[in-house]
Amino acid sequence: MPKDTKLANPEPIGLIGFALTTFIVGLIETNWLTGGGTTGTVIPLAIAYGGTIQLFAGILAWRNGNTLAQTAFLTYGAYWWWFALFELFSLTGIITPSPSLTAFGVINFGFGIITILWFVGSLADSTALAAVFATLAMTYGLIGLGYWFDVTALNVWGGYFGLVSALCAAYVAFAKVTNWSMGHDVVPTGPAPLSLGNDGGQAGSGQAGD
Repeated sequence: MPKDTKLANPEPIGLIGFALTTFIVGLIETNWLTGGGTTGTVIPLAIAYGGTIQLFAGILAWRNGNTLAQTAFLTYGAYWWWFALFELFSLTGIITPSPSLTAFGVINFGFGIITILWFVGSLADSTALAAVFATLAMTYGLIGLGYWFDVTALNVWGGYFGLVSALCAAYVAFAKVTNWSMGHDVVPTGPAPLSLGNDGGQAGSGQAGD
């Protein structure tokens, strides 16, 4: 039976919301998901499951005193809201002139740099979580450069890294929920790549009490 915890861990719902939205966008960038109306379908997903869920997860992580989770979820929750509004404004022409794809690329590249900062913190958590941030940094960086300099191949490679990042995030979410439900660690997430001589950081690595 799961450990009797007064406060639930918000990380799994934030991670899985990130995972699904990133996976769908990764399919679009790699041209595995095409067709009319694709962007219009992604916008509500980005707002609801990618953006809003992660914002809630970030607020709840703040309540739990988890600085890494709070900062990451609020960052990417806000990103997905921005992404959805960018696509919405581009489709409807609400903003004149239309939003710039070059600027879109620069902003994504900027999020790649931000992700590198959070990646450093994740090194004190677990191998699986570090993999999420490492592949996400590559996703933002390649897609950002692709739109910035109009190099489609970079967008495609960025999309593939996004697929990997989404799968890694889904795995970490699965590990955290399963390990809590079982009351002990049954799904490994790997040791902290950077040992600081403590318990591996506040974020936890799928331990039973998370």
